[in-house]
Amino acid sequence: MEMKERGGGWRRFPAVMEEYENIRDFIIDEAEKAGLSAKEQMKLELGIEEAVVNVIRYAYDSPGAVWLKAGADGADFVVDMADFGVPFNPLERDAVPSPDTPLEERKPGGYGILFMKKAFAKLVYEYAPFKGENANHLRMVFTKDASSG
Repeated sequence: MEMKERGGGWRRFPAVMEEYENIRDFIIDEAEKAGLSAKEQMKLELGIEEAVVNVIRYAYDSPGAVWLKAGADGADFVVDMADFGVPFNPLERDAVPSPDTPLEERKPGGYGILFMKKAFAKLVYEYAPFKGENANHLRMVFTKDASSG
């Protein structure tokens, strides 16, 4: 995947918890415009919460920003997220704990990534140029439920 700014549409938000509601509202507004049902919007919101909160909590040592673009792409709804924080691929195998590991040996964290994999039909990560610098880029593809209408 090549990270392009395809005709604008990117929105910049401060990567702080106080901005989470504005970030969520932006994505859900776009989802509504794309025709996602209320049920689909709730599932989408749970998936994006994991991704956005992880950037807010872990990407930066000092205040940073997160860029988002969201909208329909054919039958799918796509959310692109970029940040200039510490390079981190949430899709790497080591980032997700094995469900076979005994509870007493499990380390906290990583389960949100499992949830994201269930919420989205496709997740793609790359560390690539964005706005002139290398950045984390996560594409989250949500497939609309054909039966929901």
